[in-house]
Amino acid sequence: AQEQAAWNRAQRLLITGPAGSGKTLVLARQAAHALVRGQDVLLLGFNITLWHYVRDLVARGVRTALLKGYQYNKEKRRALGKPELQRRARRELGPRYTRAMRRLTITHYHQLAYRLWSVVGGDPQNVTPDTIAHQLVDESARLRERVRASETNFSQVDCLIIDEGQDWGPEWLTSLKPLLRAKGRVIVA
Repeated sequence: AQEQAAWNRAQRLLITGPAGSGKTLVLARQAAHALVRGQDVLLLGFNITLWHYVRDLVARGVRTALLKGYQYNKEKRRALGKPELQRRARRELGPRYTRAMRRLTITHYHQLAYRLWSVVGGDPQNVTPDTIAHQLVDESARLRERVRASETNFSQVDCLIIDEGQDWGPEWLTSLKPLLRAKGRVIVA
């Protein structure tokens, strides 16, 4: 089930399971596959102590995917053959790995939300952790416009990955839509 979920390409994917069942590992593999394909990934979580662990899982997934030639489609891998894929992987691993990992952002929802609130000129004194998502939703059109016009430090992402989704408030995902490209994927565990 983990392997199937790790390779699932659905636009919206919900991964459920008990603690210790490998949900975070699946998210890390999803992130790695997206990064190797040249996509920008925003990974949000609640547990700050897990960030380094998740980043390490993603890094391992990127290295594995690059070594197996997953940056190429199946036909290209067959055409190159295993010896050529291995040669290219050894030669190109470092630069490709670095490029892929630069496309990854891992942060905490509220840290990101307060930064987004400042983009629309909001006063941090006028919001609380309980109200910021609602206020970002109210400002979503203006926020999307500013992000798309590159007037901010933010850029839109191809893949939004959320860990510990059960701890999220009802409007939090909606408040992040301005950061998601039109055909962007959302994966929640």
